[in-house]
This record gives sequence, structure tokens and C-alpha cells, in this order.
Amino acid sequence: MRYGVILSYDHATIRALDGKVDLLLTPLGVGDRLADWGIVQDKIQQFDWWQGIEVGGLQLTATPALIWRYPLPAPRVGA
Repeated sequence: MRYGVILSYDHATIRALDGKVDLLLTPLGVGDRLADWGIVQDKIQQFDWWQGIEVGGLQLTATPALIWRYPLPAPRVGA
């Protein structure tokens, strides 16, 4: 294997990785979206929370996480 990528959510820029990586690890549902975009399904492995895989001696486990999609409000000066 050359390269793999761990994804936390789907983003259109992931399409640029298709020819450059051998493995895409995703949460359930994200891999389906990538396949819909034309990424080869053989490269995609989807995981439910707490499922995992060992890659090159490294154990990877899918865990829930909170992703901030918007920046937090800036603190007010003098507050």
C-alpha cells in the first residue's frame, strides 16, 4: 500500500485523492457518498462507531467526535 486517508466527513475535495491513495477509511454513510462521486469502492472501507482496523501495525478505531463547522464567535475586547 502506498497511502491511505482517514476521513471524518464527506467533502468534494476528496475526489482529488482518488488516484493518489489506496485506502479511504470513513464513518458509515460517508463511503457511500464517495462511491456516488465515482471513487472506486474497493478503496473505501466504512466503519461504525468503535469498529476498527489494523493497518501497518497501527490499530485505528472509529470514534464519535464533534466537528465545529463554523468558527466560534471572537471574544469581545474588554469583556
